[in-house]
Amino acid sequence: MDEVFSDIKPIRPDKKITDYLSHSEVLKLILGSKPKTALIIEFLFKTGCRISEMINIRLMDVKVDNEVRIKLVGKGSRERTVFIDQALYQRIRKEFQVLFYLFEHKGKKLDRFRLYRQIKKSGQKVLSRSIHPHLLRHSTANYLLKECGKSPKYTAEFLGNSMAVTLEMYIHERVTGSEVVDLFDLATHRRKALS
Repeated sequence: MDEVFSDIKPIRPDKKITDYLSHSEVLKLILGSKPKTALIIEFLFKTGCRISEMINIRLMDVKVDNEVRIKLVGKGSRERTVFIDQALYQRIRKEFQVLFYLFEHKGKKLDRFRLYRQIKKSGQKVLSRSIHPHLLRHSTANYLLKECGKSPKYTAEFLGNSMAVTLEMYIHERVTGSEVVDLFDLATHRRKALS
């Protein structure tokens, strides 16, 4: 029986992301959080990193010259580079007093579950809503696409996603019959007006 159904792919649940923070909410969250939590939130938002990517960044993965480039190993062991400004980098180095990891406590990388709780607590306190680290990644995507007007291709590359995943998760357009009829009706009217 398993052989018969092995080629049939399961139906994927709808992956559309509709919950995110606006840029102003992220700024409010950063300003209202404790210093270390604020730096983590700012870093996650500015880079679009997953929490697991962030906690695994070693100092040797960071290159500083005119800009700060950070090499990550993301989901599916895919490598990508993220960028931050030097001021943020210096504030992180000073606040976390890093030796090996970019974000560490007493020489050990931070615990993702503890960070989850800290960010959730900050969200409740500052925004009166439950948030989680990955919501910041979704907020980055929304910011790039809707507030900055970046293309889905740019956003996909920025996040280290495939174009298909970015389109599926963050672009929520549906074709409707009446819209299509109106589009073509307008085209017909324009052609007649030009002749």
